[in-house]
Amino acid sequence: MSVAPTEDYKSNYREKVNYLLRVRSVADKNGNVVKANYGKIEGDFRVYKKGAANFTYFFNPDGTRNLEEDPDRNLFQKK
Repeated sequence: MSVAPTEDYKSNYREKVNYLLRVRSVADKNGNVVKANYGKIEGDFRVYKKGAANFTYFFNPDGTRNLEEDPDRNLFQKK
């Protein structure tokens, strides 16, 4: 995204993009990852003129690399 004083708002938002991430990583003395949490960001980051940012993410707290969604374990309950 870019905003210049003499230009209108421009966006390079891409809907069909995903990012994978690894956080809370623990490595052994040789640098091999022995424990980590994984997640994904679905879609691109949306940044607004007033400085707000928005993105959709999924976090896998069980320490596996599995990023498949499990509706039965979703934190949001169906109505």
